[in-house]
Amino acid sequence: MIKIRDLKRNFPAFGLNIECRILDVPSGSSAGIYGSSGSGKTLMSKIVSGIIKNYTGSVQTELSEAGDTYKKKIGYLPFTNTLYPVFKVREMMLFLISRYGIKEAEYDLKAEWFAQFREIRPFANRRICTLSAGELQSVKLFASVIHSPSVLVMDEPFNGLGTEDSEMIRMMVDDLKKRDVSILAFSSHKELLSVISDEMRTIGSGKVE
Repeated sequence: MIKIRDLKRNFPAFGLNIECRILDVPSGSSAGIYGSSGSGKTLMSKIVSGIIKNYTGSVQTELSEAGDTYKKKIGYLPFTNTLYPVFKVREMMLFLISRYGIKEAEYDLKAEWFAQFREIRPFANRRICTLSAGELQSVKLFASVIHSPSVLVMDEPFNGLGTEDSEMIRMMVDDLKKRDVSILAFSSHKELLSVISDEMRTIGSGKVE
């Protein structure tokens, strides 16, 4: 569950005031926030995922807003790549699950689950920096859900993906909703976003309507 009430945060450096009066994303549902470049999508996604703090109002899940448990239950797909370029894909994923306290033996099961949507095991031994845009986006998606979060926040999930590849996002979202995950996606691709969203909102100049 995601519950936002009277959220406000000023970003003078970007000339934006992020505002969202009310937004609910129940468990097992998805919401999409559509906006053009510079509308505030990335800033708001970082607030909801807990990266940016010091705002007024509230952003709540079924967990508290702070602490390791909260962080472990939030999945975040950033717009930019935050994976280590020199790491091989499998090394990167094993490093991530170790941070979440997941045993290495569980990795293959998680990779097999993700293969329903996109097979990434063939390039498990390639370095992150050698991946194509589509391959990198697939790996980033896997990284965002590898710890089985109860909330998933995605910033431009279709980035680097062709129209056919974007189908994997819909399939993954459908599966996660069956697992009672709350999903909030931000994108400039309105038609693609509408396919994965139970509810659609817009953001412009930082304000969510």
